[in-house]
Amino acid sequence: MCGLVTILSAEPKPNLGSLARSMLDQIEHRGPDGRGMIVFHNCGPVDHDAPATLALAHCRLAIQDTSDAGAQPMSTGQEKHTLSFNGEIYNFNELRAPLETSGVQFKSGCDTEVLLHLLAAQSRAAIPHLDGQFAFCFYDSDANTLLLARDRFGIKPLYHWSPEPGVMCIASEIKAFTVHPDWKPKLNTPRALDFLARGLIDHVPGETMFAGVHQVVPGTSVLIPLDRPQDMTTDVWFDLATHAPPTNRSLVDLLAKSVEQRLIADVPVGSCLSGGIDSSAVVALASRSLHTQNAQAQLQTIHARTTDLSSSEESTIDESRFAHTAAKNAGASIDEVTPTGVALFDMLDELVWAQDEPFASPSIFAQFKVFERAQALGLKVMLDGQGADEQLCGYHAFFKAALAEYFSRGRFFAAHVHAHSAKELHGFPLTTQVAQALAAFAPKWLRARVRGSNALLSRDVAAGWNDPFDAMPNGWRSARELSLDQLTRGSLPQLLHWEDRNSMHFGVEARVPFLDHDLVAASLARPTQAKIKHGITKWALREELRTIVPGDILNRTDKVAFSTPEKAWLRSDDRAKDRLERGLTAAADLLSPTAAHRLRAMLSEGDDAPTYDNVVWRVICFGAWVERFGIDMERAVPFCPERGIAM
Repeated sequence: MCGLVTILSAEPKPNLGSLARSMLDQIEHRGPDGRGMIVFHNCGPVDHDAPATLALAHCRLAIQDTSDAGAQPMSTGQEKHTLSFNGEIYNFNELRAPLETSGVQFKSGCDTEVLLHLLAAQSRAAIPHLDGQFAFCFYDSDANTLLLARDRFGIKPLYHWSPEPGVMCIASEIKAFTVHPDWKPKLNTPRALDFLARGLIDHVPGETMFAGVHQVVPGTSVLIPLDRPQDMTTDVWFDLATHAPPTNRSLVDLLAKSVEQRLIADVPVGSCLSGGIDSSAVVALASRSLHTQNAQAQLQTIHARTTDLSSSEESTIDESRFAHTAAKNAGASIDEVTPTGVALFDMLDELVWAQDEPFASPSIFAQFKVFERAQALGLKVMLDGQGADEQLCGYHAFFKAALAEYFSRGRFFAAHVHAHSAKELHGFPLTTQVAQALAAFAPKWLRARVRGSNALLSRDVAAGWNDPFDAMPNGWRSARELSLDQLTRGSLPQLLHWEDRNSMHFGVEARVPFLDHDLVAASLARPTQAKIKHGITKWALREELRTIVPGDILNRTDKVAFSTPEKAWLRSDDRAKDRLERGLTAAADLLSPTAAHRLRAMLSEGDDAPTYDNVVWRVICFGAWVERFGIDMERAVPFCPERGIAM
C-alpha cells in the first residue's frame, strides 16, 4: 500500500515537480518507507525542477520485497513505461511466470514489477487478469498516455481534480489537493444533502462531497492522452452483476483461499476482531493457514472494546466475550483498545482530516484506534471482515427485500413463514414488514410516506432532493438486487473509504478477504432462502463454518455492526453541544428552521427529550469537516430543486 500523486499538463509547467512533492507531503502517512518521483517532458525524463508535462510522485509502504528493488515510481528501460502503484496483486506469481518465459528479467520479488511489465506488454487488456486491491497510474511514453485504474470494489482510492483546462491532479487522498495554489474547496450540495439526510457518501459513482473532485469508478480504467487530456476515455472492465460465479466451490473454500492469498507478505500480518461471525471466520482461517506453515505461529488480533457503557448498552454493544472466544478457538493472541467519548472529541479534527469527508458514525473512531494499536504493535498488514454482510444478507434491511421478492414471485407461503420468523426473532411488526416490502413496487411519493418524511432538510431543498435510496439502480425488490446496491453504491463503498483512511493514516495496509470477486459472485448466486432462513441472516455461511467457528458466535442473531455508545458519548460531553451549534451554522442553508431546535433537544437527558437520532452526529461531523477543510459554504455549488442536482 502506498500514496500516489500525479500531475499532468497539456502544456509544460515550470513547477510541476515541486508541486507534486508538496502534495505528496500531505499523504506521506500512506507510505512511510520511502519516496520517489519521476518528471517527464516531451515523453522523456527531466530534472525534478525543470518545466514538465507529467510528474509521478510516490510514497511507499513496503509489503512485498521490502528492499530498495521495490521502490517507486518504477520504470522499464529508458523510462519507456513508468508505474506508480498503490495496492497488492495477489496472483502476481502466476502472472510473473509467463512474463519470464517471454524473456522479461526481473530485478525484484515484488508485485509492482510484475504489474509494470504486464501493463507494458498488454496495457488495458491486462487489468481483468489482476486479482487484488489496487489503484495505479501507468505512463506509456511511446503513446504519451497515462492509464488510471481502480480495483473491482474500490478498495483502494484514486481521485482527480482539474484546477484549469488541460491540467489534472491525481492523488490517493483528497487532502493532497489542498496545497495546490488554485484549491478553493466548494460544497457539492446534492451529496451533502444525501449525507445529512441518509448518512451516505461514495454512493454516486465518481462523485465526492467536494465540487469538482472526482474519483475513478471501481472496476474501470481511464486512458488520458497527455497532449489532449479532455479526450480521456473510460472503460468498464468489471461488472459484478454479470460476473459468472465459480462452479462447485463452497463459500468457505473460496474464503479460505482468499485468506491464504491475503497472508502473503514480507512483513507481520494481524487481524481486526470484532467478535462477529465475519471477523471470527477470517481469524480462524488465517490461524489455520499460518499453523500449516509454522505450528508455532500465532496470529495477532486487535479488538475495540467500549468500557463506558450502561448495563443495558453493555448487553447490546460489548462483543468482547465473543472476540476472546474467537481468538481462543483459533489459537490467536488478542489485544484490546478502549475508545472513549472523551477521546473522540479530543481527536475529532484529526479524524475528519484523516477521512477527507464527513463520516456517519463515531464507530469510525473505534476502528481508528484499532489501526493505531496495530502500528504500535508493528503490524503492517491487517485482515478485516468487510463485505460479508452486503453479499450474504447480513443487514436487517434484507428482511424487507426478501419479503418483496417472495411477493413478486407469488411465493406467499414462503413470505408468510419469512415474515413471522422475522417477527418472532427480531420483533419486526408484521404490518410494518408488509408495508415496507410492498413499498418497493410503489410510486416514489408513496415510498417516501412509508419511509417517513424527512423533517431535517429545509423545505426548499427537500422539494427537489432525490432520496438516494430511490436512486439505487437495482432497487429493493429482491435480496440479490439489494446486495448489488449495497456492494456498489450503498454501505460497502463508504465502509471501504473509512477503512482505507483509518488504516493508512497509521501506515497499515488493510486487506478484506470477503471481497474476493469469485466469492462475492458465488454468494450472489445463492438463492435468498439459503442466505436468510428462519429469521437468521447469512445462513449458508453459518452452516459451512460449523466446524471452524464456535457455536456461541455462529448462533448469534443480534447485529451490532461495530457500534459505539454514540448517544451516551454525545450527551455526556459538553463539547458535543458546541460542536452541534457549529454544525448547525455550517449547514444552516440546508436545514429546516425546526431542525436546530429538535437536534438540540436530542442532546438533553430529560424525560421530554425526543428520541435520539444519529442525524445529531452527522451534523456535528459535517460542521467539523467544513471547518477543517475550509469549505466556502457561500460558494457551494448551487442546487437546482427542479432537477435535484448541482448546476
